[in-house]
This record gives sequence, structure tokens and C-alpha cells, in this order.
Amino acid sequence: TVVLNCDNADSEVVIQAAAEIVGFNYVFGPNVRGRKVTLQTVGKIPREDLMAFLLTVLDVNGLAAVKTDNVYRIITRDGAPQNAVRTVVGRDPAPGPVGGEIVTQVVPLSYLNAADAVTILRPFVAAEGPVSAHRETNILILTDTASNIRRLLDIVKVMDVPVALEEPQIIPL
Repeated sequence: TVVLNCDNADSEVVIQAAAEIVGFNYVFGPNVRGRKVTLQTVGKIPREDLMAFLLTVLDVNGLAAVKTDNVYRIITRDGAPQNAVRTVVGRDPAPGPVGGEIVTQVVPLSYLNAADAVTILRPFVAAEGPVSAHRETNILILTDTASNIRRLLDIVKVMDVPVALEEPQIIPL
């Protein structure tokens, strides 16, 4: 188990400590150096939970860890969509741990117009998390943390349903 208590610590020092404990390789992007982070665990956390904790700390501080092979690239969150993040196709969330991992999800829609879905989902996505639509194939493309993608997919499942619009109805109140 591990106890962490870092107040306004340099992000490089925190990531180096986590990398030594968990055992991962990393490279810093040019805009990451000099960033300060604060984190504290109340009591001990299991070593296997440390990576998920670190991803959350990075996300809260506008950073992301994008994994390629066995190396994590520590970059600013707004640059994550332009990097090779894990891509999942379908309406089901990415398998594996839920949390701060950045994921791109390609979601085919059956009934809901993709452009309308973008408008509806925009308030639920961070400014750094793009949401786009491909009109011709009615596909929605989301890039965000795995936990927020899971939430957005739950919203899409509720909205992407057949709606009876064949005949107007008058309902007395």
C-alpha cells in the first residue's frame, strides 16, 4: 500500500514517484514541465490502484497520460485527441479499467441524428474533449476520459431510440 501527500508539487516529481512504485516508463510533452499538482490520500491505497489515482490527478490538472506500447506520454489534456489514443468502435464502453484514461469512441447511431447528438452532449464534455459527427454515416465520435465516455454512452442509449412520429396526437389536459 502507498500513502501520498504532495502539496503544490512539481508534476515531474509526482509522476516519477508513481512510475517507480507502479513500474511504467514515461515521456513528458513540452508543455508539461513546471506544472504543479496537489494530491493526498486519506490512508493507504493499494499499489494496483495508484495508476488510476494518478490518471485522475492528471485529468484534474489539465494533463493526460496517453499509452503507446509500454510508454506513457504525459501531455496536456487538450492535445490528447490528436495523439494515438485507444479507439473503441460501438455502443459499448471500452473494456478494462474505467477512469482517467483518454479514449476515442466511434458510436453508430440508429435513430438520433449525429449532429443533434453533438448538440445534446456538448455540455457534458470538457472543453478539451471533442465531440463530432459524421453526417453521411450518422456516426458520433467522442474523445474523453473512459469514465466520461461511459456516461455519454449511457445518455446516447436513452436518446437513440425509435420515436413514433407518424401521426399527430391530441392529448386533452
